Amino acid sequence: MDQKQIKRNLNYFTKSDTPLYVGIGMLIVGVVLYFVTYSYLVYIIASVLAAAGLILMLIGASGRVTDADIDTCIAALTEDMEVDLVENPKFAKRMLGQIPVLHLQSYLYKEGLRYRIAKSGSIRSELYQACIVYALDTGLYVVLRSIPLLGDPIDTQTVEIPYSEIQSVESMQGEFKLTIGKKSYTVTPTALCIRGAQPLEIPMQNTADVDEFITRISRILAEHAKQSR
Repeated sequence: MDQKQIKRNLNYFTKSDTPLYVGIGMLIVGVVLYFVTYSYLVYIIASVLAAAGLILMLIGASGRVTDADIDTCIAALTEDMEVDLVENPKFAKRMLGQIPVLHLQSYLYKEGLRYRIAKSGSIRSELYQACIVYALDTGLYVVLRSIPLLGDPIDTQTVEIPYSEIQSVESMQGEFKLTIGKKSYTVTPTALCIRGAQPLEIPMQNTADVDEFITRISRILAEHAKQSR
């Protein structure tokens, strides 16, 4: 990620949209007053109000970064995570066809991070994590990428966890309190937890695919437990 993109991302987390919206409001009010009044004094006030609103709107729009801009940035930084099955035919043969590849992703929540409330009302942080989980014939293959949106380095890890080393796979919900501006918020992040010799907690947004994935992997773990007795 280049410095220009990092600077744009920083604007997203630090720059308020308030001047933009206030400027738009002032411009609209000024224009309406200008066309509906017959008072010279109100004409002057409307003109000043509209001009000030236009300037404030331009200042607010300068360098503005939207939710969609951040989504595009993240998509570009995660597009190469998939295992190339054409170049890895042996890997493809090991995949269990009855269990679809699981894609997980989420913003992370911890002390010391910058946060931003998206238009949807969700809370985003400067640290993002994406993960792909493949169910193979002998275990789970996990590709995990941590993306600091305000700097480098981007860290990608791959790990293969044999079913014989997994005790259980389940989802878990936590709770984290944070402050944005003068307001306090509580978020309830969810994680896919792989428990066993190589424990792993993968943050995720709620997805219907996870429950089905857990059910099918649990069956495989039960079968392996029977065979090992």
